[in-house]
Amino acid sequence: MSKGEIGKRFWRNVSLDGSVPEHCPELGACWVWTTGCFASGYGEFWNGKQSLAHRVSWELSHGPIRDQLHVLHKCDNKKCVRPDHLFLGTRQDNMSNMAAKGRAMRGERHLAAKLSTIEVRIIRKLRAAGYPLARLAAVFGVAETSICALCKRRTWKHVA
Repeated sequence: MSKGEIGKRFWRNVSLDGSVPEHCPELGACWVWTTGCFASGYGEFWNGKQSLAHRVSWELSHGPIRDQLHVLHKCDNKKCVRPDHLFLGTRQDNMSNMAAKGRAMRGERHLAAKLSTIEVRIIRKLRAAGYPLARLAAVFGVAETSICALCKRRTWKHVA
């Protein structure tokens, strides 16, 4: 199938009537993917293999994506495929972008979190008062390495 045929199939599934992102209205309205999506909420395009719709949009508009690069959204709309709302970046760029915009799943928002922010503060105070790692780990139901990491602020860095 030619690039032109792929493009026709792709753009048929896009609505140009999306909302304007509140945090960056200068971008204009999002172009929204209107058909199937992955469980993550990102658009899904089938072209012999499953592809992320925003990546296909980038490739149709700008050409191939170099290895190790991600296609990121300026608008933070997972279903947006408008080429000028997209930009290339590394995994680290993506993580930094998420954190800067407050979308990172950290602390108790993280799906694997076993502790709350309050518990982290209590653990740090108890550890500073001399409570042993093993005892804190047993009481809070986590590994000693987790207690050590949060007390040394290698994890839960955002908690004062």
